Amino acid sequence: MQRACVIVLVFITVGFCTSSAVAQFEDFEDDVQTHTLYDMPPRQLVDVPTAGTLTKGHFDLALRLYANGGALAYTDIGLSNRLMIGVSYGGTETVSDRDPDWNPRIGFSLKFRLIDELEYFPGVAIGYSDQGYGAWHGDMERFDFKSRGFYAVTSRSFYFYKWTAGWHV
Repeated sequence: MQRACVIVLVFITVGFCTSSAVAQFEDFEDDVQTHTLYDMPPRQLVDVPTAGTLTKGHFDLALRLYANGGALAYTDIGLSNRLMIGVSYGGTETVSDRDPDWNPRIGFSLKFRLIDELEYFPGVAIGYSDQGYGAWHGDMERFDFKSRGFYAVTSRSFYFYKWTAGWHV
């Protein structure tokens, strides 16, 4: 029964994550309302945060898979154009035929963009994330990969014809 619940939860999460890929505008005659990849700056570059945040009222759902059947689901919510919060939860052996070993607690994250990215100046953000990933080791009270903790980041993106480049420190 638990396995069926986990499978249904994974399908629902994937459905939410991919629903924006098939979304379309209702008014096709109004060419002024167009959205591109560049409307929302990248918020993470593989495992490293960037200075980008979600805009007010937007959210992001994601699922990260790792070794030993591990899965970590997380969501980020834009409270304002500069402030973003997130929650995450997961465990190992969630994508397997064994009983899952859930994380001991829910993870939280917070990011605030201090300075917006300008044409000749990078964006600057500070944040906190207490979610590590990988197997939880109770004797050491940590994950395989430790959480980031407090961090500060600067980012500058360069948008070209059909691709982007950037630097993130």
